[in-house]
Amino acid sequence: MSRQDIVSLDRHQRADVFCAGGTLRRVADHPLNAPLIGLCGTAKVERSAELVVQEGDKTIVVHVSRAGRELRAASAIVRRRADGAVLLTEWQVEAGFAHRTQSAGGNTCHRIATAAVASFTTPPLTTPAGVPAAAPGRGSSGRTASR
Repeated sequence: MSRQDIVSLDRHQRADVFCAGGTLRRVADHPLNAPLIGLCGTAKVERSAELVVQEGDKTIVVHVSRAGRELRAASAIVRRRADGAVLLTEWQVEAGFAHRTQSAGGNTCHRIATAAVASFTTPPLTTPAGVPAAAPGRGSSGRTASR
């Protein structure tokens, strides 16, 4: 069997698969998502957490549902190599998302995840020189404040 790439979908994600002519060919929708409505009759809907890239697929677009609206998270081009492998290349990942890969059984599993948000830190307490900063919830004497 030739090698095929896989797109692993998280909840609130779906992947649209287009053929070379730009027609929507397949839709992979995570099984825990609400049912899809309003799709054209020519697209095959697959309720699955994984999309296996197949011969005839040209472009994959991953969408994410957030706060009641749909966002495009990433897209990739499908390439077929001379050895028969069907691979995803030329990933375009939108801001706020990250593309992660993992090898699984000789295939590459692709996952689009929310990018890590930089943590914000509280600036250090500024106190006059020579006076120690009070710990949160404690008075300057170091004892817990009574109520």
